[in-house]
Amino acid sequence: YGNLDASVVSYGPCQTPTLGFCVEVHDQMQSFVPETFWTVVPSVLKDGGQGAPVQLEWERGRVFDHEIGILFEQLVAESKT
Repeated sequence: YGNLDASVVSYGPCQTPTLGFCVEVHDQMQSFVPETFWTVVPSVLKDGGQGAPVQLEWERGRVFDHEIGILFEQLVAESKT
């Protein structure tokens, strides 16, 4: 490690870009503002309602517009037949 008491610290060719990346990610984390979101989590009953419920997954995962979330909820509720 050389002279640890030296007033000049030398950074190698890999350390400088890595430090830049770390600072960039840190800045992104510090400026993050969480957003409210909604999910649609429908489930169906197997075997004509006699079996255990199966929870369905939606590829999109979440929606950030509350009105659109309500619309999807209504669509799922209407399609129960």
